[in-house]
Amino acid sequence: MVCQFILYFFEFSYLIPSMPDLKDAKTLVEIWDTIQERFSSKTGLLLAITLLGMVLIALFSNINFSSISYNQYAIILLAICLLVLIWFQQRSIKRHPRNSLGVGIAIECKDAEQQKNLKSDFIQNLNENLGFQPQSFNVIVHNDHCSKLASTNRGAIKIIKSSKANLLIFGNAKTRKIKGELHHVIKINVIIQHNTIPKEISVQVSQEIEPITTKKLVIDLANEFEELDISSKNMSLVSRYLVGLSLMLSNRPLESLDIFQKLKSTLAGLNEESVTEYVRLVEATDVGLLRIYRTLSSVKSTLFIHTWNSNYLIEAEKYADYFLEIRDYDYDIYLVKAICAVILRKDPNESYEMINKCNGENDYRWRLSVAFLNALEGDLDGAYRQYRKIFSQDVNHPAVIADVISFICKFIDHESGKDQLYYNLGLINFFGTEDFLSAKSDFTKFLELTDPDKFQLHHDHARKYISEI
Repeated sequence: MVCQFILYFFEFSYLIPSMPDLKDAKTLVEIWDTIQERFSSKTGLLLAITLLGMVLIALFSNINFSSISYNQYAIILLAICLLVLIWFQQRSIKRHPRNSLGVGIAIECKDAEQQKNLKSDFIQNLNENLGFQPQSFNVIVHNDHCSKLASTNRGAIKIIKSSKANLLIFGNAKTRKIKGELHHVIKINVIIQHNTIPKEISVQVSQEIEPITTKKLVIDLANEFEELDISSKNMSLVSRYLVGLSLMLSNRPLESLDIFQKLKSTLAGLNEESVTEYVRLVEATDVGLLRIYRTLSSVKSTLFIHTWNSNYLIEAEKYADYFLEIRDYDYDIYLVKAICAVILRKDPNESYEMINKCNGENDYRWRLSVAFLNALEGDLDGAYRQYRKIFSQDVNHPAVIADVISFICKFIDHESGKDQLYYNLGLINFFGTEDFLSAKSDFTKFLELTDPDKFQLHHDHARKYISEI
């Protein structure tokens, strides 16, 4: 600490080699400008403390230390403490309001003139383009200290976590001569904050982000205003996508959906040539929408199974239809559509049509749906064959099987005359879950509630299974 102070003192001595005339306003302005440029650094703090101390001492005593009273020393000390507090406050990482859509900008500039130009023409425009969006993004332009801290990945991670941002745009800017002409060279990186996700998903997301994020901007100073304006607008579009992605990965699908839908609408109204990587950004936005539609459709259909509230199923089909407007096939979406057909429209044929599109999938869930439809129409032989194929494999998805059992039980409760489905429940519990007490109860209900003449063979099978328990 002492060595650091000595170094800062020599740097200060270099900057101000002789005692300034504190009565000269021009000298004070020059010193103040130097302090403003460096205030966020420790050198700047030393400069400020020294100047403040010199001014106050001169004010109180005309450099006559013996004439300074204890109260005046206390005022000097208090002023210096206040200055140090302001310094720490200026270096602190600002936080976004709770539940806001936070975007942080931390771009380090190598010289004051470039910093001034970039702040007015690029960073400020980016701030305004995001700030005027319907989602009310909260944008923080971080101070020089934070921008310098963000020059490393570890520093950037610290800033995005401390600031509670969804997205941090960070990097550095320099002025370089290219072919004899001065250019801004801005290197830009982005990082998004989200819940912990599996490594394979993290890798996939990184691969999706890579093509649409600009790594370097090279801007001719002769046209800097126009080019920086265009770049800031492009960056605001990418930022909206990245915030939407952050929310989606943080299990906030409805907020993410709102951002993606409005971004898609905005992109549809733009000229393709006016947006860098326009096609890739449109594709990435569609991929984001597809993920959310699939997630919401699955969640709503699961809620229906547990509550038997048809409003959930109506919502599930709405999101499934939105999905199919972008992409014409998805296994999970067609399984949801199959449920909607048989529950909302009482149309097993439409349900079969949806499931038949899935029969090439190497997955057992479509067979569970076929077994249900078979039994629903009285074909218990067909249901039996499907269950034997399913449970001859190593099916290790207890949550899926539990949902199927719940669905069938609630269907029987709400749809009269479908007691043959107890046979399905018995087969699932006998061959699948091996819950033999439940299987015995299900087969017993099947025997008691169904016509023995209509299901004679299956009554025999049910009695056989009961005898084996």
